[in-house]
Amino acid sequence: MHGWRLLISYELLKKHDITDLFVFDDHNNSVSFLDNKKGLSSFENLFFSHLLGEFKESKICRYTSLKSMFFGVNNTSFRMNGIVGMNDKTEISYVDDYLNDFNNDVSNLHHNTISAINNRYISSCSQSSLNDNLTMWRLYGDDSKGACMIYKIQRENIKNHVLLHKVSYADRDRNHPQLEFLKLTINDIKNILGLKFVYQKLRYWQHFFKPFDYSTEKEVRLLVIDSDEIPIEKRDWMLTDSHSIIAPYIDIKLNHPEFPLILSEIILGPKCPEIKVNKFQLEELLRRKKSELFTGNKSSQMTKVSISKIKNYR
Repeated sequence: MHGWRLLISYELLKKHDITDLFVFDDHNNSVSFLDNKKGLSSFENLFFSHLLGEFKESKICRYTSLKSMFFGVNNTSFRMNGIVGMNDKTEISYVDDYLNDFNNDVSNLHHNTISAINNRYISSCSQSSLNDNLTMWRLYGDDSKGACMIYKIQRENIKNHVLLHKVSYADRDRNHPQLEFLKLTINDIKNILGLKFVYQKLRYWQHFFKPFDYSTEKEVRLLVIDSDEIPIEKRDWMLTDSHSIIAPYIDIKLNHPEFPLILSEIILGPKCPEIKVNKFQLEELLRRKKSELFTGNKSSQMTKVSISKIKNYR
């Protein structure tokens, strides 16, 4: 546990004058990080990025159904769903419950909080090392009948309202060292100074911490907070297929030059129907959509289509 405290202190806090990092709110008797810089360069954003660990991936992959892949390519659209419709029921409350040692019922949240939550959208991806992985095909690729979409990362487009980072998981004993560090900080300041410590950016970064049960996914998350900075083409609501939850979604132009992901390859799953026919038809569809897909991305090459190398799954 003390290792996390030392790591943060040595690698990050040593670079700053401690008196310049915090601001006191006498009205709420609280203290928080001073947010005097915009975007990811603010100290608190750097703090959370550092806490989650270094993320150097140049590509990530996303498993989906054949129908969803076709919809995205045919409509040159990248769809992101609201966090309430995710498959993890603890999505909204996991961090808050962990830090406060109680289970928070979503139905008791204030409507302003619910509104803010519904302005956050997530795309669940995986590290590139998990492309064409049988377990991932079975779990998220429609039992291997779907597609694995591989994206190149444009890091210059990761900013204040667009976060892309790997997910931190609890260990087998349900202990979460990074969250324990946050809890210790909050409790120490309360016990020693009698002040409430508030992590202002935690409402965004909380979505990058998950229970141990999901650790095999090695998830990389794209989080978008709806704002005028994001090139959103459509906002609407849906009833999710998997859990029948009413949730919002947004559509962003696929390969938009201001978006952090560029589609570089599509792998068709081991059990994809009519796989050879669909491969050359998909290649033809991509050729016809080329002018729409690569406007403003002159350095991008044509999206490659390939077939899974897994041959022994029935």
